[in-house]
Formats: sequence, C-alpha cells, structure tokens
Amino acid sequence: LAKEKLSQALQRLTVLKVIETRDVGSGYEVVFSTSEVFAPVTSELTPDAKSEWKFLAQFIKTEIGSMNVSIESHTDSNPLKNKKKFASNWELSGSRAIQSVRTFEEAGFSSDSLQGVGFGSSRPLTPRAPASPAGDSRRIILRLSN
Repeated sequence: LAKEKLSQALQRLTVLKVIETRDVGSGYEVVFSTSEVFAPVTSELTPDAKSEWKFLAQFIKTEIGSMNVSIESHTDSNPLKNKKKFASNWELSGSRAIQSVRTFEEAGFSSDSLQGVGFGSSRPLTPRAPASPAGDSRRIILRLSN
C-alpha cells in the first residue's frame, strides 16, 4: 500500500525527474536526475524543485507515515571551475544532500530520522569511458525505510 501511494505521488512530479524506483530491504529507493533540481555548481534547490521536494515530504509524512529518510547526492567527475563556494564535488554533493534533507525536516520529520550523504563522484553509475558524458552520474537518491 505504501509503495502504491509513493508511486502516485511520484507521478505528480514534473521537475524532479524519476530515473528509477526499487524495493530495498524494508523500504524503497527513488533515484532522481539532478539536472533541473540545482543550478550548476550550486546547492540551492530551484524554486520549482523545492516546491516538489516539499510536496513529496509532506505527502510521505501524511499518507505513508513516519519513515527514516536518507538522501544521497552524487555528482559527475568534472572539476569545479569556480571553487569559491565548494572546493570539490564531494563538498558540493554534501551540501546538496543537506539542502534536500532540510525540506523533510521542515515538513515535520524528526531530525533523528533524517540523513544526508554526499558522495561526490566516488560512485559513478557506470565506469566512465573517455567518450561518455560526465553528467550521467549526477543524481539524488531518496531512501525510505521503516
């Protein structure tokens, strides 16, 4: 039942692009593309993305119930051109994860049920061939568990 409700909520999203959903242990994992969630080299959610994260967080809280929420952020391996705010992709991904987690906290999730993790470029989707696009590893993973 919870999985069906989550699927219904995901279908209402327009900015947060779902790449994949999967069952994991006692919960679910939703993988989103970050292309329209954050402006390049920032950790600020776009207004539309923030609105959809807020909708999703509130939906999960009210329709599915209290769950543990973990948000992972992954970047590509391209070096950052402007290192004034972030010295590395790892720092950028960590900040993006935290910004996303804050939306769930604002929706009423207890801080002890929230986790934000930045992996930078350390976990690419596929081994990068010289001709493959670097952006293919940019993603946010939302993990929900009991």
